[in-house]
Amino acid sequence: MPSLKVKEKAVAKLNLSFKVIKRLPSNYHEIDSIVTFPKKIYDNLIIRKAEKNVTKIIGPQSKRLLDQGGDKIMKKTIGVLSSFFSISINLDIILEKNIPLGSGLGGGSSNAAALARAIIKIYSPRYAKKEFLKQLCTIGSDVPVCFFSQNCRVEGQGEKITKLSNLNKKIWVLLITPKRNVSTKFIFNKFTGPYSKKKKNLLFSKNALLSEMNSANNDLQRTIEKNFPDLKEFISLLPNKNNVTKPRFTGSGSCIFMLFDKFEDANLYKVINEKLLKSCHLAISDIHI
Repeated sequence: MPSLKVKEKAVAKLNLSFKVIKRLPSNYHEIDSIVTFPKKIYDNLIIRKAEKNVTKIIGPQSKRLLDQGGDKIMKKTIGVLSSFFSISINLDIILEKNIPLGSGLGGGSSNAAALARAIIKIYSPRYAKKEFLKQLCTIGSDVPVCFFSQNCRVEGQGEKITKLSNLNKKIWVLLITPKRNVSTKFIFNKFTGPYSKKKKNLLFSKNALLSEMNSANNDLQRTIEKNFPDLKEFISLLPNKNNVTKPRFTGSGSCIFMLFDKFEDANLYKVINEKLLKSCHLAISDIHI
């Protein structure tokens, strides 16, 4: 009998808001972020049991990933979960890589999270959910929220996750990713503030979210712009035209995004600014908040 084949979508992560609260004694940072997942932007994984672990990487971003070391986070995920579940995990993995690397869209973390979901489906292990999330955090700070791939507030080092209710509001996002690989680790190492104050209570509504996004930049934006003057110049050139949020970076960059009420507005923005955006990776997706 052929082994169970599991297909998983590893959806891109989008930080709608991003606050850095403080630097911790461990040199990591405490964050506070509202995260969503644009469902039309994803990598594909096909996974089945095998005699040994083999990962084949295909897709438009495959060469860049292979040039940067290939499936390191997949190997790490298998190692961490083999130890945690006390089982031998051997998988044949096909990864179709579509999410741009170094973009702040959490492609690697989402791949690891999708692999974790597949491992649970294939091996049906017993585990404590709280301890499991801690293990995912050792793989990468974005892996726990990517495991759920739904609207969440993320706090701490990524391990404190509060699922947010779906307000049944559809909005459209245009993602503009310049050909610039930005390391999350590099940006956080360069970040020296200013730090944000933590909000005790969160009013999660469309209007409150849009208001916050237009009144406060991603806390990492100043650091991104200081260390990458080309990105600073590029984001300053992006005009406002029917977008309901100003251009802003997601996570540590380099991806810049704007929200629109209508698909037609997002698509028109892309068409009108074709010359300015011609060297960028572009994508439009709906998100539900």
